[in-house]
Amino acid sequence: MILSSFNCTQAERPKMNPTTSAFAIEDHINAGCRSAMKEIIARNNGVEVFFVGKVDEHGLVTDVDAFAFGDDGAVPATIHQAQWGDVVIHNHPSGGLEPSPADINVSSELSDLGVGSFIVNNAVDAVRVIVKPFPLRETEPIPAKDIEAIFGPDGALARKMPDFELRPQQLEMAREVNEAFNNSEIAVIEAGTGVGKSLAYLAPAVLWAVRNKERVVISTNTINLQEQLIHKDIPALRDLAGLKFDAVLVKGRGNYVSIRRARHAREEFDLFGETMMDEMRRIQEWLSATQDGSLSDLSFEPEEDTWERVQSQTDNCMRLRCPHYQDCFFFKSRRAASRAQVIVTNHHLLMADLQLRRETENYSGMALLPPYKRVILDEAHNLEEVATSYLGSHAGRRGMQRLLLRLYNPRKAQGGVLPALAQKLASLYAKREEAFLREAQEIVWERLVPQVNEIATRVNETFDQIHEALGDYMRAIRAEKNQQASFQLRVTRETGESAFWGQVFLPAARELFRQIRALSEDMKKALQLLRGLEDEDAEWMYGNMMDLNSAMGRLNAFNEGIRLFATEDENVCRWFEGRKSATDDGFGNRRPALNFCSAPLDISEGLRQTLFNVVKTCVLTSATLAVDNKFDYFLQRVGLQLMNTGAEKTAPRECRQVTLDTPFDYASRCLIGIPSDIAEPNARGFEQQLEEMILRAIPISRGRAFVLFTSHRLMDKMHEQLALKIEALGFPCYKQGGESRHRLLDRFRREKHSVLFATSSFWEGVDVKGESLTLLILTRLPFRVPTEPILQARVEYLERHGRNAFLEFSVPQAVIRFKQGFGRLIRHKDDYGAVLILDRRVTGKFYGKTFLNSLPPAKKIDASREELLKALNTFLNRFA
Repeated sequence: MILSSFNCTQAERPKMNPTTSAFAIEDHINAGCRSAMKEIIARNNGVEVFFVGKVDEHGLVTDVDAFAFGDDGAVPATIHQAQWGDVVIHNHPSGGLEPSPADINVSSELSDLGVGSFIVNNAVDAVRVIVKPFPLRETEPIPAKDIEAIFGPDGALARKMPDFELRPQQLEMAREVNEAFNNSEIAVIEAGTGVGKSLAYLAPAVLWAVRNKERVVISTNTINLQEQLIHKDIPALRDLAGLKFDAVLVKGRGNYVSIRRARHAREEFDLFGETMMDEMRRIQEWLSATQDGSLSDLSFEPEEDTWERVQSQTDNCMRLRCPHYQDCFFFKSRRAASRAQVIVTNHHLLMADLQLRRETENYSGMALLPPYKRVILDEAHNLEEVATSYLGSHAGRRGMQRLLLRLYNPRKAQGGVLPALAQKLASLYAKREEAFLREAQEIVWERLVPQVNEIATRVNETFDQIHEALGDYMRAIRAEKNQQASFQLRVTRETGESAFWGQVFLPAARELFRQIRALSEDMKKALQLLRGLEDEDAEWMYGNMMDLNSAMGRLNAFNEGIRLFATEDENVCRWFEGRKSATDDGFGNRRPALNFCSAPLDISEGLRQTLFNVVKTCVLTSATLAVDNKFDYFLQRVGLQLMNTGAEKTAPRECRQVTLDTPFDYASRCLIGIPSDIAEPNARGFEQQLEEMILRAIPISRGRAFVLFTSHRLMDKMHEQLALKIEALGFPCYKQGGESRHRLLDRFRREKHSVLFATSSFWEGVDVKGESLTLLILTRLPFRVPTEPILQARVEYLERHGRNAFLEFSVPQAVIRFKQGFGRLIRHKDDYGAVLILDRRVTGKFYGKTFLNSLPPAKKIDASREELLKALNTFLNRFA
């Protein structure tokens, strides 16, 4: 069992000297690790504890995890966790350091695994080295014949899969991934639909992980693909190739329920509204039955406020001190991750882990994930967007009000972090009558509670004032978004020079910032006073202190969001985001939502520093990475492009670039139709002609159609005008948004002859095989909305640097999205169908060929609408 994890980097790292005394502990374990181990041993009443230590290049232990207590299962549990080059450390409670016969036997077994062995005393000021740490061994390349043995014509897949068909592209991709592992390279691989890329990267990754005892992380953008890997592809690889390995799905911490927080919430039911109270009761029932403890295991989707009260949080975790530590769902998942050779996770969690490692310079120990040096990123076309989202920040009314209500709720005066803390302080003072306890209690009731009430009022006044003034400013500059239910407004130089910014926003934001900082500083004072608690009292109040410390950290994070938003930086995009309609502010009042948002314009250098320059192997793959069969756009956006260094251009690392065409027969099974006489999307008459084309095409395909839009407005309008007409023809007509994406797709698949109008997320990640989908209508080329703040700012950023933003950014971005949409049609070798591109710019504009050149080699017809519909009918009748 994992007990704790520490990053220990504060000591000097002396070189290992073979003649050093076995008891010179500073030469073997750094100061931070010694302190951490001593604390854990003391917390566990001095019993035997087994640690696994990570060793640097000089043989010094710089990071430790405590994995097991000294019971019958301790040794096997610890051995299972240790990897080549690690060292297992355990204490002798007696204080003697001589190894017992059992110690010698275990050390021998560990030695066979390339793992060293130390004994320490309970004070961790002396060490006996039984087996010195092993130097990291040379990696063993995976020979090409091992790949052939799985994917070749006589390989494991051919022998065991009844419907196996040799796919040269899959074999080639597996070879390329294998070479990237063998040579510690970066590989960018576009694998067209049907290549079978999941197995193509899984097999070499698993072979490497098993043979070299080196963990591999596989990251995807969507939970659907993560679950496919864990529940389908990985079990298939085990069965078909006979490979034995452990693989786990690792989710972000916020996906897990905290048993402690859920139990605490149960005691505060009277603080909740009716909806939250009902959801809390259902969570309590689920808590007693769930084996997983994650949000996806719940039979319903709770409100954000409800889940936030019970979810596991880093800054609110008691770790070893928590009474539920052994049963904690989050730490159970991390224990499983520590044992696994293959970890499946998502891009957001991977980014968070990499950023934490960079900040702490911890590349060998546990962070959010166990340590790794080999990474595969599937759905890599989303990497820039995910990195932008992760590296950005926002400060909003709703989040701050939720936090303040957690601290103190004036309607329920005995509930919240501050009253609970004050009650315990009063109880202690009644027993001890120590001055610092009285002072801490006074800070809570006389300073913190009034400040929380004052700031709650200030938050609403500030956001109301800014929201109203922002509306006036937007009307004055005729900002289009002012007419929408939701809006975004970028902070430009003109905004910064306006009266709204200088006379309203900055003064209001500065005053709110000042008050929050004062509250945070008083919280810090209270926590400093509580350091004077005796051990037993500190243990009793630890949870309350953690809650206060967590709230202080979140206040500081909110203030940092305000600071970033108020600071001009040409490399950062800042924008207001809100809604005109009102939402509950947590105090029973309806107020408009408003957020202050910021994000970096260029994440390429950040990715180079946190990812590409750190891991040994990084494979980036997707069905849509290339534009016009070149990777220039993707490489530039993620930081793998050639860099100017003086007069020379050098790549940051060797980057293997591979394009693998789809094995599907698009030439005979797919038709691309482009009407030559349809109006351009912004011209008068386009929407009427679009409506006509959709209505006439649907009967030809007998329903079985996706109609993909680039805006909700046009989708809603077309559906409103066409749904009844389409249903009158006998084809059910659905629209995205009426029910969950999963249920909508299930219904579409079952009904065979239905029509689905959709936008946004349905352009990618949707898999409908067979007769249910034979017609795909793309209503417009998927250029991003030009008024999106981050898009505006990136265009201006490129133009400031003398670049052609339209051709280098807007067009490639749209092509990637276009390829994703196109890929929804044919998902299996037996599928067939037609794609109607109802945007004549694809043939009428100079950049249109870039879109068409990026598609598979299907038959293309550029003709009048009448001729096109006849050709569509002829083509689909071939398969009837």
